[in-house]
Amino acid sequence: MRGASSVFFAATSMALMRLQKWLAAAGVCSRRRAEDLIRAGRVQVNGRVVAELGAKADPEKDRISLDGRAVQPAQRLVYIALNKPRGYVCSCRHPGEKIVLDLVNVPERVYPVGRLDKESTGLLLLTNDGRLHLKLSHPSFDHEKEYDVVVERPISDAALRRMAAGMPILNTRTRPAEVHRIG
Repeated sequence: MRGASSVFFAATSMALMRLQKWLAAAGVCSRRRAEDLIRAGRVQVNGRVVAELGAKADPEKDRISLDGRAVQPAQRLVYIALNKPRGYVCSCRHPGEKIVLDLVNVPERVYPVGRLDKESTGLLLLTNDGRLHLKLSHPSFDHEKEYDVVVERPISDAALRRMAAGMPILNTRTRPAEVHRIG
């Protein structure tokens, strides 16, 4: 019987894979954290330290290790649709706060796709599928996002027009958006 890991690697058969992608696909850490581990000289391929970003290995033939311990591929791909309640942070780690991972109990390392504010509720996807995470969350894929917002006081038409034109948030400006009053 073929497991999820063999199905995943069937798509990458005979192809080299970047080490940071391998570590993320194995559920060790995120790609960014994997880059830090590689730069720190903690990753080995066939017993040799690799400290260069962009280095590749063959997942079917090469032995990849972290701190001398073999890294095995993720056993199965996990997809969880979660109705996030209020009061939980969409993060894998946030000291002193309840996080969405507290709501699930799976042995695999999963992480949220996208973000909802702590006090927001709604559908959230948790997965260990790095390829799907990238395709759903990276801005270059230009996925449309839709939000229904309930406010305490009426919002003026002028304020709605300003939102539609794009708003400054965290030292950047949002892209223009469609804004509709629904109630």
